[in-house]
Amino acid sequence: MHITLKDSATKLDKEDIKVRYDEYNEKYFDGKLGKCKFHFYPKSTRFLGGYSNKTDKKGKITHQIWIGTYVQWTDYNLKLLLLHEMIHLYNHTVETPFWKGTLGHGRCFRRQVRRLKKEHGIIIGNYDNLTDVNGNKLKSPLWSKIITFLLDW
Repeated sequence: MHITLKDSATKLDKEDIKVRYDEYNEKYFDGKLGKCKFHFYPKSTRFLGGYSNKTDKKGKITHQIWIGTYVQWTDYNLKLLLLHEMIHLYNHTVETPFWKGTLGHGRCFRRQVRRLKKEHGIIIGNYDNLTDVNGNKLKSPLWSKIITFLLDW
């Protein structure tokens, strides 16, 4: 059990991320997502998060979700980020659209964003009050503002 405090910093821990992933998979994706590995970007990397996959020589696909460590995550913002990356995984494994959901935030991605908003009131891409590990407010880069505009369009 963990306490959810919207405005307090959340410590990143792979086991906690896995628990959240399993919970969100059941609640928001009807348990359709398979296993996933979790990784943390080094503090020097300025990505909030990412989804990727790799295929080994035998054809086995490993799905991976990456989370930025230079951010002071709150439970709320971490949930939004994890759901965002889980949409990419959903698109790759369940919907399998062009590019398999790995790249971009196109039609299939936006359909899931709208579904989460309609069914659960969750607005993906609305990261509130993000700060870095030193407490400095993070400014959204231009590409992030463009993605947010396109998602809300």
